[in-house]
Amino acid sequence: CGATVPECKVQTIFQAGLQYFSVSTNRTAFKNPDGSGIVTLYNDQKEYQVDSNGVCQAYCPLPEDDNELFPIGFPSGAVNKGKVNYQGQILTDIYWDEQIPVLNITMGVDNFYIDTANWNDSIPVAQIQELTPFGQQIGGQNTTWANFKAGPQPSSAFTVLNKTTCQMSNNCGGSSSSSSPSSS
Repeated sequence: CGATVPECKVQTIFQAGLQYFSVSTNRTAFKNPDGSGIVTLYNDQKEYQVDSNGVCQAYCPLPEDDNELFPIGFPSGAVNKGKVNYQGQILTDIYWDEQIPVLNITMGVDNFYIDTANWNDSIPVAQIQELTPFGQQIGGQNTTWANFKAGPQPSSAFTVLNKTTCQMSNNCGGSSSSSSPSSS
């Protein structure tokens, strides 16, 4: 952004931790380095903020239509762009765009990079999302999997103690991406 552009805003955020997905038990957890984090139990229809011991600090209800966890996958229009060099690694690039159907306007593009040295045991490496409505780049998100391990996840990652007495957060939003309970 130029210094003379008053409507320009630059905002960045960085978050690191361990992300757990258990599709078979319908739950996720994001744990910060200190062990605190967010545990989402889709069968309970709640997202819980927990401390480093797994004790519930607050919860938010999930939207009614957000009751199932889906495995990593790609939309039907995704294209395998083949092998590419991504940050010094030769990876498979799966690309797709997100469009407003009737107007044929691209709202964003995704590149999902996968280590397919063994296709049956492919490992996700990164997903780069760019928000590009009307051809203008207005934002993006980069997700990196540093230590991806397939298979059963430790049940301790999904511990929520005192969930029956846990209070609902005053900061719940309207979607799972914005409804994370936050401490004040």
